[in-house]
Amino acid sequence: MSENQDCLLNKAFILNRLGHVIAHVLKLRDKIAKNLPFEDDDAAAIAWGGIFAICATDAIEKQRAESPSQYPSNNFNGSKHDKPKERQNDSEEPSEN
Repeated sequence: MSENQDCLLNKAFILNRLGHVIAHVLKLRDKIAKNLPFEDDDAAAIAWGGIFAICATDAIEKQRAESPSQYPSNNFNGSKHDKPKERQNDSEEPSEN
């Protein structure tokens, strides 16, 4: 493994790679649905994407833990924006407040 793991915290790179994995998922789904040959390594690309996502989310969580003040959504301080409003019953729609 490379010592340079900066890509795991690069949001644009992460989103690009996840989009690429989604493309492989859709290709594989279509090949299975249409009984087409498996000419690419779509399944391997999907597996790699899952492992990459695990590593990236782990790196993001560690970064958030080290600097919680930069990620206020992780800190529940009682603000109306931090917690969902409780409903009186299941039929009541949540308010936008």
